[in-house]
Amino acid sequence: MRVGVHLYRFDSVEPAALRQEVADAARAAEDAGVAWVSVMDHYFQMVAAGFPADDPMLEAYTTLGYLAGVTSEVQLGVLVTGVTYRHPGLLAKIHATLDHGLSNALIESVNTKIRLLTRLAFGFRSAEALIALAMLSLAGHRPVLPGRPDPRISQ
Repeated sequence: MRVGVHLYRFDSVEPAALRQEVADAARAAEDAGVAWVSVMDHYFQMVAAGFPADDPMLEAYTTLGYLAGVTSEVQLGVLVTGVTYRHPGLLAKIHATLDHGLSNALIESVNTKIRLLTRLAFGFRSAEALIALAMLSLAGHRPVLPGRPDPRISQ
C-alpha cells in the first residue's frame, strides 16, 4: 500500500511563515517515507467542507515548483486539476517545466479529466460547450471534434 499526504489547509501560521511551514510539512512527509505529497487546485478554500472562503489558498503548480526545490524523493502532484482554470497549452508547459527542470522530485498530476483538456485544445472554450458535449456523448451521440475526420463519412 502506498500512503500519501494531501496539503489542503494553509491557515496554521501567519502568512510570513507559510513558506517554511509548507516546506517543513513536505520534508517531514518525505522523511517519514510517504509515497506522495499533493495539493489541490482551488481558487478558494472549500466552503462546502466547512472552511472559510477567505482562508489562504496557494496556487497549486507554484506550490509544486517550490516543493520540488525542497524535496528530492517524494512524488509531488495536484489531486485533480481544474481543467478550465488554465489554457491547455499553458498547463502542458507547466507540467513539462516541473517534470524536467526543477529537481529530482517526480512530478505527477492526478487528473481524472484529461479528455476535457483534449477537447479544450480542440477549440471548446467554454464550460457550457463542454457540458453540452458531455450531455450529447452520454445520450449516445458522438459529435465530431474540430479538426478530426468524421468517422461516418468514407475518406
